[in-house]
Amino acid sequence: MKKNMMLLLALFVMAFVYTSCEEEENQKVNDPYMRIEGKWNLEKYAQRGDPMIELEGSYWKFFYNDSTEAPYQGIDSLTSYYGSSGTFEYQIAETEDTLYVTDSNQAGGYFHGKWIITQFEENALELIREYDDEWGDTLSFSRQ
Repeated sequence: MKKNMMLLLALFVMAFVYTSCEEEENQKVNDPYMRIEGKWNLEKYAQRGDPMIELEGSYWKFFYNDSTEAPYQGIDSLTSYYGSSGTFEYQIAETEDTLYVTDSNQAGGYFHGKWIITQFEENALELIREYDDEWGDTLSFSRQ
């Protein structure tokens, strides 16, 4: 009888551990800062309607530290600016439809402003910065 109880207890523990691991693997990350964290390759950049041509190697990198409050830090690197890179701060609106970027220098490009998030998926991010006139800037990123 004792062996059966031990066997039953062992099966229960194994079932519990297996179920716990499976749930963790299937959980979707809902925090937008955790989802955006990492390096995003710049695939498309249209500045006031004019496409930038030299983008290979250009990227944004978003950092996230769960022990502090937004804004968080990021790096922008633009090959058409002679391979320069700069830093910026970012914050995502609670509704997850807007990315606010504070970019105080020209290194790596100047991306200061309010960016409308038109696409935000696991491997695709698209942003549009609108101006008072008819033009806007468009950025499209991919993550591998």
